[in-house]
Amino acid sequence: MEPVFARIRPEEGGELIAFLNEVFSGAPDSGHFEENLPRMCRSPRRISEHYVLREGGRIRAAVAVFPYDVSIGGKKLRFATVGNVAVAEDSRGKGYMRRLMAEAMRILEETDTDASRLGGLRSRYEWYGYEPCGILHKFTVTPRNLADLPHRTAPGAFSFEPMLPGDGDAIALADALYRKNGIHLHRTESGAFYDSLRMWRSVPCSVRDSGGRIRGYLCTNSGGEAVHEYGWDGPDGERFDMLCAYAALRGRDTVFNIYPWDRSLVADFSRICEGYQIGIPSNFKILRWDRVLPALMELKIKTEGRTPPFGELSIEIPDFGVLRLCVDEQECRAIREPAGSGADCLRMDPLTLSRLCFGPYPADFSAPLETDPDVSNLIRAWFPLPLSWNRCDNL
Repeated sequence: MEPVFARIRPEEGGELIAFLNEVFSGAPDSGHFEENLPRMCRSPRRISEHYVLREGGRIRAAVAVFPYDVSIGGKKLRFATVGNVAVAEDSRGKGYMRRLMAEAMRILEETDTDASRLGGLRSRYEWYGYEPCGILHKFTVTPRNLADLPHRTAPGAFSFEPMLPGDGDAIALADALYRKNGIHLHRTESGAFYDSLRMWRSVPCSVRDSGGRIRGYLCTNSGGEAVHEYGWDGPDGERFDMLCAYAALRGRDTVFNIYPWDRSLVADFSRICEGYQIGIPSNFKILRWDRVLPALMELKIKTEGRTPPFGELSIEIPDFGVLRLCVDEQECRAIREPAGSGADCLRMDPLTLSRLCFGPYPADFSAPLETDPDVSNLIRAWFPLPLSWNRCDNL
């Protein structure tokens, strides 16, 4: 019997979540999804963005396409996460995942999505155009690092307390501070903002100053040893002191995930940390290069406070056409043209181009730049762009 393809209805959410729990944790009543993805499980809209294959009326495979608005440097784009790719153990090997992923790719194209992300194995998802790329700085700070700081934060300058669902003022401040990030989701599309702060068992905390006023917030992993979201209503120097105060309060090694547009914190932590890594935040698939690259270039200009060298690059991309990216004294802009419209084009497949444009490696590590020096110098100056992603936004 041929499996039946269908979109889930909100009232079928319980059945869907039980199926996902069984596939990913081995037990339909494990609570795995309810605890890890409250923003999804508590949103009828997000439940209805799943597509399934049924055999004999039972769900045997599922995939989700979650669209949302994203602001990059103040410019609104349309992204989508493809996730919850699940096939029942007794239905594997039948091509169900390929069928559902093909459906997900069709939805991305038909809805004019600018870019998509997902988590998962590189070798599995690169067939669909997803590449591990982007930049996430990871700083490990030890108690000894803090003890050797020339400037010590006064005891009691900051206090940390759990942020609870009823803490309306703290949640509102966290929302406002989150929206100051160079890249941020429009989280309320997906449900309550507080549910976003609790994604993947994250622990949100309110931060008070010495006068007892709520001035900031943190999100940590469940053990508290890694900070992956933060905000402070005050100068950058105070924000750095606040994060150091959190690490000092723990009295153990603490990892801070810092985003590439947050250059002041990158500089501060690089001066004191014991260890430093550049991580890859997610797998990305760019569908509209002509929209995504100018937005990220403008964010880079704002972040660095200087204009990159003026010039133009033309890149021919399979299944996209020719992208002409131009930076001049007025703006950064990109034009999409038909394939074969320029003899002077670089030619690059989307996976290689993703590595070149977004890192984490330097541009000339990601692709051979066997071209004239002017073009090579532009590529080295323009890329990588500050693409990154927040753990709490992994839906």
